[in-house]
Amino acid sequence: MLTSLKDKLLTVTKNSGKRSAVAVAEKIKSITSRVDGDRENLVQINHILTNSSLTRNISQCLTQIKQLYSSCEVIEQKLVELEDVINEAEFRNIKKKHLHHLDCYRQRKAESLKYLQQSLEDNYQQKLKDHDIKKKSQLEERQKVFQEAFRSDLETYKHLGTIPKVNLPKQQNGAILEEIELDFDQKELDKFFEDENNVNGGL
Repeated sequence: MLTSLKDKLLTVTKNSGKRSAVAVAEKIKSITSRVDGDRENLVQINHILTNSSLTRNISQCLTQIKQLYSSCEVIEQKLVELEDVINEAEFRNIKKKHLHHLDCYRQRKAESLKYLQQSLEDNYQQKLKDHDIKKKSQLEERQKVFQEAFRSDLETYKHLGTIPKVNLPKQQNGAILEEIELDFDQKELDKFFEDENNVNGGL
């Protein structure tokens, strides 16, 4: 290329004046200097690429990037698995809490039922006790009435020698014979039978 330019310079020198030849020479010199500088830069770049570890470093960086990408995929998968484990643990905790609440509810229901049964039992026992007291009171009143009637009949029999008949209604809310207990004095009864024997003996 420089040779071609020199040839053109000779041609220009022959065909033009000295001033034009000098201008062309300066232009050629400038271009030659630039080309030499570019050639030197290319030689240095080639030397750097050939002898330096830049290529190896870039290759290592690419390898590390691939490994990092694989690690990120593994970590993402592990995070998904960890999330599943956490969700399962939360579900177990919720289930445990529900079972605990259910046990507490059953315990409260059992205690409430026990309290209700005890209350009903106490109420029944109290009513039974009240009924027994009432029945005993009625029996005592009836016993007192029959005892007074017996004494009255006994006195009447002592004076008259007979007991007047009493017409009782067929349906009567009276006590049965087994429920009646007469409270009498044995001496008084013995005296009654003794008087009765004396009367019969006198007849």
